[in-house]
Amino acid sequence: MKAVELAGAGVILDYASLSQQTILEGIRTVLKPEYKFNMRLLQAQYRDRPMSAMDTAIFWTEYVIRHKGAPHLRTAAVHMPWYQTLCLDVVLVFITVLLAVVFCIKLSITLVLRKLCSSNSSTHKNKKD
Repeated sequence: MKAVELAGAGVILDYASLSQQTILEGIRTVLKPEYKFNMRLLQAQYRDRPMSAMDTAIFWTEYVIRHKGAPHLRTAAVHMPWYQTLCLDVVLVFITVLLAVVFCIKLSITLVLRKLCSSNSSTHKNKKD
């Protein structure tokens, strides 16, 4: 229904705020000529197909029967583990790389700060002597 509204061929009425006034406004809106024109465009797109909807459904039903379930049309996700289907393996790799980078940055900062602090303390000791 949202696609019809976006195409300018219809109006969606909110069920929660439905009243006689909103229904009349919706009817007046869709009776405008541009809505009729847009609906004619959608109608032409829908009807521009080699077979009717029923013939298409019959064809694919018979196709699946002829090819014993048509396993060649099934998605590869049927044979994949659930964690691969949900891409959790890829997410885990990204998280691991991110944690490794964060660890390296933290380690580098820690080493630099230790070096700076140790050099400051050694210069203080030298000045006192």
